[in-house]
Amino acid sequence: METDLNHVHKFFAGNEGHEAYPLILFHGTGGDENDLIYMASQLSPRSPVLAPRGSVMEGSSPRFFRRLEKGVFDMEDLLFRTDEMAEFLGQAARKYGFNLSKALAVGYSNGANIAASILLRHPGLIAGGILFRPMLPYSVEGCIALHGRHVLILSGEDDETVPMSQAVALAETLESSGGRVRHEILPVGHEITDEDLQQARTWISRLKHDA
Repeated sequence: METDLNHVHKFFAGNEGHEAYPLILFHGTGGDENDLIYMASQLSPRSPVLAPRGSVMEGSSPRFFRRLEKGVFDMEDLLFRTDEMAEFLGQAARKYGFNLSKALAVGYSNGANIAASILLRHPGLIAGGILFRPMLPYSVEGCIALHGRHVLILSGEDDETVPMSQAVALAETLESSGGRVRHEILPVGHEITDEDLQQARTWISRLKHDA
């Protein structure tokens, strides 16, 4: 566990080849930098992996930004934390020597939402993402240049936490901004399942093949 660069985090150098995308793992509410490590070896075992811990506390639960209530975000804090995370990612890439412009954000729930916010607010920073149970964090005004960015959105049709309309709105926003978006709706709830991981593995394998 590293505590510098203003975020508690873990980093694994991997064995990066031309086909390996660095992975940035964003946990859900109440998780930490360890939660999604298991995914990295399944999705892209050669990739460098950066896993930050959310720096906002909701009671005893780490998050990446504050919310006013379930489904209602503190927008001022969300924008601040998005910019703060973007700065951290740049610092981490320089320290550890990985290519941030090729990195994929892999986020779950609250982590997927901060990843979506990074894509919307800093569209040139990373290559795209795999977003488990995200929603549109905010409405976007003006032009966002997401051309060449690849995003997989995985939603649960029985998800009681994220309204499907919000996931669809995110997919439409990213796509209308030039992103190459695939939105899969699975017969599951809010939790990540084996089917999610299989979809993600297939998607990233195709991404590597087409690179």
